[in-house]
Amino acid sequence: MRRKYWLAAASLAAATVVAVAVLAARFEQRRAEQNFALLGKYCTDCHNAAELAGEISFEGLAFDQVPQHAEQFEAAIVKLRGRLMPPPGEPQPTATEVDGLIASLERNIDEHAPQHAGYVAAQRLSRTEYASAVKALLDVDIDAKEYLPAEIEIHGFTNIAAALSTSPAFVEQYVNAASAVAHLAVGEPKPKVATAYFPAPRLGTQSAYVPGMPLGTRGGLKVTHTFPADGEYRISLTGPRISSS
Repeated sequence: MRRKYWLAAASLAAATVVAVAVLAARFEQRRAEQNFALLGKYCTDCHNAAELAGEISFEGLAFDQVPQHAEQFEAAIVKLRGRLMPPPGEPQPTATEVDGLIASLERNIDEHAPQHAGYVAAQRLSRTEYASAVKALLDVDIDAKEYLPAEIEIHGFTNIAAALSTSPAFVEQYVNAASAVAHLAVGEPKPKVATAYFPAPRLGTQSAYVPGMPLGTRGGLKVTHTFPADGEYRISLTGPRISSS
């Protein structure tokens, strides 16, 4: 008995929900038709088949025909929203009535508008985006130009989907870049002995200020180097070789 009772109660609840939904739809349809009737009351005196003001006629149109004349009614919505229709000097509906008519027309047009899904190509990260993502996720600074190919340019843009297309070669380069970035982020458990050489600037450049150096200084050398792991590093400074004749 208890099971039958719950089944009956569930069926009654479902029927109630359906009935409420049907009543709500009918109420909304009736209100939309009442809003649409404002066109016949305030607009068809000028927008009819005889006068055809603005090359537009609302005479004889029903609410369910709005989607078939969507362009015409979209132009009317613009006029209604700007309070340009009906024109000054003619009987005017209230602001609430105008807003209700606009909402009903827009809803009817949108609900019956054809759906055209756009095509978006699979888009990869640009070099700048890749470097920013690595910095945000791993706190590792990289020069993406050393790992990734240059973006192609389409119609003057390098950051649109068509320019950032993918290919097997691109995927391979991004995988190689990810491997190099992983090594920089984690480090080498058994690092190999490596050296880095930074040539001294020309003597002629040492008499002026070098961008990036402390203010008030002249000359010097500024370099950026990524150390592969924590450890002891030996730095050797050698002076310039000056030959005498």
